Amino acid sequence: KLASRFIDGFDDPGKAKVFVNKSMGLTFAEKTIDTDESDWKKLIHLPRFDGDTLVYSCEEVPAEVQFLTAGQDSRETQLHWNVWGWGNVRDVDGNLRFCTWLINAGIVAREKSPILNEVDLKPLDGFLYDRSFEKVEGAQLWVRQGMHDSGWQPNGVYDYCRNRKGISYPCKGASKKYGASDKDHESNAEFISWRSLPEYVSRGAKIREKNVKLALINTYTLKKLWYGMSERRFEDALGFERSIITLPSDTPSDFLKQMASEKLVK
Repeated sequence: KLASRFIDGFDDPGKAKVFVNKSMGLTFAEKTIDTDESDWKKLIHLPRFDGDTLVYSCEEVPAEVQFLTAGQDSRETQLHWNVWGWGNVRDVDGNLRFCTWLINAGIVAREKSPILNEVDLKPLDGFLYDRSFEKVEGAQLWVRQGMHDSGWQPNGVYDYCRNRKGISYPCKGASKKYGASDKDHESNAEFISWRSLPEYVSRGAKIREKNVKLALINTYTLKKLWYGMSERRFEDALGFERSIITLPSDTPSDFLKQMASEKLVK
């Protein structure tokens, strides 16, 4: 019975705290999982032999990439963006492994303001949507879909995504199921769920947009998966070790710092 209660607390800090304090008679302490820049540098693909075609730089798209997605985070004076490639890689046993490659990442500066407007997001078009990315064999790929942080100053993000329906989606972290009580923990929320945009004000007018969906992402679950992915390695069909996440040889140092700044508190 004790073992069962211990396991129940793996994804529910509330249960874990009660178990440790009451059943074990110990002081409960939150556990923090984090990484540093060196952990992410290990994901940069290094040449395995002369002429290794899997070595790539920012803006280049490896042959194994099948489609692209984009993401953007909002800061007070900066908009951080990145483009990721996704595809299958066959391992030494002939099984397909779903992998991801960082294609590029950057920052768009913005004026410090209590309001984020669509015009502030407009420069992202040139990096994400109004262009194609060329694969090594010459094929052209476009960003299929992108998500934009709307957890802070959302109205400008809503306007931006309204004008790019089917490609750009506002998103925000969801620590609990939508409509759940404060007693529910984030592990109860779905990994990703969708709802209609709330009514908001744009240029003095009330906007009720039903054709654009807001993505609610369980960031707790996302970080658990993300940290696991950064450590997962396998042998490819040629017998060389590969990682699920691959970074380009010239990955921006700022990107590495951002990734190392993220922490998962259990």
